[in-house]
Amino acid sequence: MNVYRPIPSIEDFPAIGTDYAIEHYERVLQSASKAASSEIVEDVICKLGREAAAETGAIEGLYELRPGDTRTIVSERPDWEEVFQRQNEIALAMFEAQRDSYEYIREQAHEDFEISEHWIKELHARVCASQGTYQAGHILPDGGVGQSPHELLRGQYKTSENEAVRRDGQRFKFAPVMDVRPEMHRLIEQVRSQRFAKSDTVVKAAYVQYCLTHIHPFSDGNGRTARAFASLFTYREFGVPVIVYADRKQRYLQALENANVGRYNELVQHFRYRVIDTLERASREIGAAVEKSASETFYALLRMRASDGQVTVADKRLVAGSILTHLISELKRSTTEFDAKADGVLFFELDTGYNGSTSNFPGPYTHSGHSFIVRAGMTRPAEVHTSVIIAVGIANDLDDMYVFKVEARKPTGRASTFTAVELNATYEDAFPDLGTSVIERLRLFCESVMRFLLNDLHGLAKSALHQAGAAVVDDRDD
Repeated sequence: MNVYRPIPSIEDFPAIGTDYAIEHYERVLQSASKAASSEIVEDVICKLGREAAAETGAIEGLYELRPGDTRTIVSERPDWEEVFQRQNEIALAMFEAQRDSYEYIREQAHEDFEISEHWIKELHARVCASQGTYQAGHILPDGGVGQSPHELLRGQYKTSENEAVRRDGQRFKFAPVMDVRPEMHRLIEQVRSQRFAKSDTVVKAAYVQYCLTHIHPFSDGNGRTARAFASLFTYREFGVPVIVYADRKQRYLQALENANVGRYNELVQHFRYRVIDTLERASREIGAAVEKSASETFYALLRMRASDGQVTVADKRLVAGSILTHLISELKRSTTEFDAKADGVLFFELDTGYNGSTSNFPGPYTHSGHSFIVRAGMTRPAEVHTSVIIAVGIANDLDDMYVFKVEARKPTGRASTFTAVELNATYEDAFPDLGTSVIERLRLFCESVMRFLLNDLHGLAKSALHQAGAAVVDDRDD
């Protein structure tokens, strides 16, 4: 018989100790933030909050996010509201309540307050502000299970039992109504304990997320409330939310199910990956906003002139191939767009037949056999050329967090190369298909590659003109 098990104590969760990966990406984010204006940093952090809010509702099936939808929502493109409006009449209101909740959590992270049951109830009321009902199951006369709407009491504990059906078909019971208050009281005791205060941020986030979903104190909205609650600690320590993506929901649920049988380390590791991913994403978004975009550099090159008028585990190589295929598609889109506007002044070429024999990966990675070259050239006012080799490496130890490394390297004309742009990806990022998070990072990677090529052409062209004795008119010098 499935009997409810009380929540664990914080002592049951593993201690991480010094996490060099998180420290590294935290330093990278701090460095990127220092190099950017406060407006850019604020914009990126707000966008990540919108992303967390969009994904948290999709995890619960309140609406569906197709590839590219999250980017549309986060960027607030003119048609972003249609992502929700095309689905049902309350989807947009659901998202807005979740967005407001993450903004509230971010504000609360900077406040000195004591977490309480009242505060968690208030958070639930905010998360579910636009939700009036929820679907509850009931037994039909024929023995089947039906669904019917019930009023959702926002900010109030449940008054009837609830349970979930696991992916294996087994029923999992949450805390009985009579146990909700004692369990929530115990959760607050744990959160206020010295051990919790000394715990790593990732452990704190994983612990409150697990305990709140395990108790399931509300009739609905427990998962959304728990994920927002977990972000309180990451906002407080790192300035970013923890984002769980709907297209990786199964991995997330597996981590929660493992915790149900005492394997808490797997849940902590899952949250660790999510935090690292968000830190890296934030630093890349800020860096991309600070640097001149590829489009800006492109148009500056066109205007330059001389003054005289002149994951069932698939084969890792197949997964690496899917990463490279996406990169080729993204770069073809960018180069085709620039080619159409260049009027013959600039040209680009993708050589997908390159075998990558000179693009060896150092240290713990081995070349996957997947690589290609991107060439760029300029015909006037100076004829110059440049290129980068893009390749995917595979970790020699598949237990490493980052199984894949993508590098864009510039050949030096000798056997050696130097790395211009790089990106790391986990197996979870890329299998069974590319996830939303890695697609966004690959987009930023390709933007960086194009920016590197165009900046290189810019420098080569200026140098060639100067060597020819021509004064250069370059509006980038303004």
